[in-house]
Amino acid sequence: MSNLLTEQDVLRKLGIGDIRQLNREKSIQFISMLDRMEPEVAKKALEQFPEFSKICKEILTGYKDTLDKGIESNNASIKRVYDNYNAIILSLQKELDRTDLSFNERVYIIEQMKVIACKIDYKDSENKKWIKGMAVVGGVIALAGIAVLGVAVGGAFAAKTPDMDPPEPEPEPDLDNFDNII
Repeated sequence: MSNLLTEQDVLRKLGIGDIRQLNREKSIQFISMLDRMEPEVAKKALEQFPEFSKICKEILTGYKDTLDKGIESNNASIKRVYDNYNAIILSLQKELDRTDLSFNERVYIIEQMKVIACKIDYKDSENKKWIKGMAVVGGVIALAGIAVLGVAVGGAFAAKTPDMDPPEPEPEPDLDNFDNII
């Protein structure tokens, strides 16, 4: 147990003299150290800091609001993209209705519609990956809340969180050579 943080270690790392001096920013640091504290130290610190649960709730509510705004913004953005693609396809369909088009012109228009369909499919896959990433972030935040609760009741808690770096974007498909895509 010698590698776990003592009360004095925690206070020194937070740069405070008493646990009651915790503010919102220091609380985030405090939460991140809970799994490395001696269980009795964590319990004692939480008992001395009556506003802790309120601050935790505010932090989690703030993260939830941020996630909600991100999803809302994403929905509006993706709708604009789909609306633009739809307008292009409708224009191409109108062109196909023309009777004066040659066979090669019709083939070209159909090929352009296939390209747009590939772009829509790519954008849909990209959007689903983004939503999945947001769900992971939400899960990690919920897990952090559970960890705090677990430590607060005296349990030892250690969790590995997934790498929170956003995934590398996949390259857009080579639409000049779309025969390999479809």
